[in-house]
Amino acid sequence: MGIQAFYAQNSVFISEQDAYQILVWFFGGNAGVSPAQLTLNDRSFAQALIFEAIMKSKEVWAVEGLFRDTSDPTSDILETLKTLATYWIGSGLLWNRLKPSDLKNPTIYDMVKDTLTRNWRSKWKIRTIDDNPVY
Repeated sequence: MGIQAFYAQNSVFISEQDAYQILVWFFGGNAGVSPAQLTLNDRSFAQALIFEAIMKSKEVWAVEGLFRDTSDPTSDILETLKTLATYWIGSGLLWNRLKPSDLKNPTIYDMVKDTLTRNWRSKWKIRTIDDNPVY
């Protein structure tokens, strides 16, 4: 789906303080700006980052569960096929959107967070240096 799918200025649901906390969590330190300095564009970016992290973690969870459920060599092949079918049929919405229940107590894998941080750190750093959004 990508972060751009979640990035829309007219759909910002988080406060400046929430955005600041998200940016600190992803980029460490004090995020390079204070909460009062965050623009609507920055809040939208932070919201997109956290949504993408939740979404990608949900995908990792599904693949991990599929592996865990099908890796037992003693299991019956029919049960393995049923498990596969359950994951493939149920994954239609999994790959396309977040549900409200996904946002209540999300699990975010470290590898997902680290990848997003690595991919967006330089763009955020440029934003904090010259006050020009590049995301």
